[in-house]
Amino acid sequence: LFNKLNDPEGRLKYYTEKLAYYKVNGPVENTAPCYHGLAGYYSYKNDFNSAISNYLKAASVYKKFDPFYYANEIAVISTLYADWGNYKKAKEYFNMALPLLKSQKDGRSSQAYLYDALIPMSIKNGNYKEAELYAKRSLKNSAPDPPAYAISLLNYASIYLSQKKPALAYPYLLKAKHVGDSAQLEFVSTYGDFEEDFGFYQYYKQTKNYQLAEQYLLRAYTEAQKSKTNKYLLKYLKELSDYYGETNRLDLSRKYILDYFKLDESIQNQENNFKVAQYETEQKELEQNS
Repeated sequence: LFNKLNDPEGRLKYYTEKLAYYKVNGPVENTAPCYHGLAGYYSYKNDFNSAISNYLKAASVYKKFDPFYYANEIAVISTLYADWGNYKKAKEYFNMALPLLKSQKDGRSSQAYLYDALIPMSIKNGNYKEAELYAKRSLKNSAPDPPAYAISLLNYASIYLSQKKPALAYPYLLKAKHVGDSAQLEFVSTYGDFEEDFGFYQYYKQTKNYQLAEQYLLRAYTEAQKSKTNKYLLKYLKELSDYYGETNRLDLSRKYILDYFKLDESIQNQENNFKVAQYETEQKELEQNS
């Protein structure tokens, strides 16, 4: 609901208050979704440290009473480490999560989500065969679930786009759009992030249709603004600056790179409020529990 309302601050306030309540009054099981909700907030704010810490806390609670949600938290931690750039830790949690999800009756969509998360890291490392293996497994597991399937198709397209093979990517882009539209898939959802517009931007840029490329990149940026997701705001602002620089529109290039640095500085200032020694946090929790 908070995602649909594009209200991350409301999400933070709600889950902070609920967590404080359940820590004192119980039941302790109810703290797990609170930690999960807080972790999602920090994830959208690009604060990986706080996000992963809260997912780990959620996992430790879920482990005692709900195997499915415990496996799910471990999978999300793997994806966050991949986004953060720590491939070693991402693989470590991937190897923990995969057998747990396979043992769950309803774990196929979560398996797809897990495979999808490692595709960008494999691409970044230039390991396209590994990326394609993950993409095939993701498609297989997500097929019964249209929103998850749309994201898997889009990730498959990204493998070809990263290799500058737009003709191979295009059928996957079209199918992802069709499935995503039918499922009314949002840009940010519990299934993952659906960068449809950015995918078409890359396609049209590589096929030298610069007018359509610009339209899709601006649409992607607008979606990121609506969702208030710092991760994508930073990504698209930098891409806009690079794009306008490459097409010799230097005033626009300068505008977007200045916006990029302004947002980046704002994020750094916000993170200063989260930089509290772990001992202080633990002491505060102990006092609340007492």
